[in-house]
Amino acid sequence: MSISKNAGNSTEAQRARILAWLKKRPLDTVEAYTVLGALHAPRRLMELRRAGHPIKMRWVHRYGPDGARHRVGEYFMDEPTPSPQTELFGALDSPFTPNSPHKAAHVL
Repeated sequence: MSISKNAGNSTEAQRARILAWLKKRPLDTVEAYTVLGALHAPRRLMELRRAGHPIKMRWVHRYGPDGARHRVGEYFMDEPTPSPQTELFGALDSPFTPNSPHKAAHVL
């Protein structure tokens, strides 16, 4: 039986899981924690960026189990493809719309 390099809680395994996910679809910090087991996703994403991966971030709203709305980072590679949650709930209510001259301030 072989053990996947993505198994476990090492930082290397967390980065591998995050990168594999991002190659398929956007990832927000809640998913990174609950689905991928990355407790501090922003740190892992910074490490991946420093390794040369073109990862960008935008702010979106997510709703918790109690219905409270939270602002979280959603990470993506290349052009942002809306995640299913963003399609349902929308991106962050902001004056920085995709056609805004302030787009650089909206997408990090």
